[in-house]
Amino acid sequence: MNHQINRAYARGITALELLISLACLLVLVGFSAPPMGFMSARSDMNSAVRNLEDSIDAARQAARAYHSDIALHLHTGPDHQDSLSYSVPSLIKSTDMIESGLLDYSFPESVHVMADRETIRFDLYGAVYSPAEIVLISTADEDLVERINVQ
Repeated sequence: MNHQINRAYARGITALELLISLACLLVLVGFSAPPMGFMSARSDMNSAVRNLEDSIDAARQAARAYHSDIALHLHTGPDHQDSLSYSVPSLIKSTDMIESGLLDYSFPESVHVMADRETIRFDLYGAVYSPAEIVLISTADEDLVERINVQ
């Protein structure tokens, strides 16, 4: 009978084997975590760039379509919750005015916005009154920077 009990223990996993397996698994997960964080930062940056470019194009198109000045406002602050909004004349304040752009857009928290001016104005032909540069910086990876020139 004692011989059968020893055989049953021999088939199982010991606590030490389980701990070693978990430690190896944690080391592998630890090595894969930085690339996942970089991919997330890159994804947030790509999304912010795409939305900003779409919003600039939409403001340009709205200025042409409504023969009116449109202002694009960049709101930046120390809380890193940067956003973007439009100023449009009251007679065209319909939400369908800027179909492809976002009337109010909050950048991801991992993306900080810096610009040489807070307001970019488009004339009734869609031209920019004064060229501007907008810089998007990833807070997760400072080497990840995108520059957008609005001309």
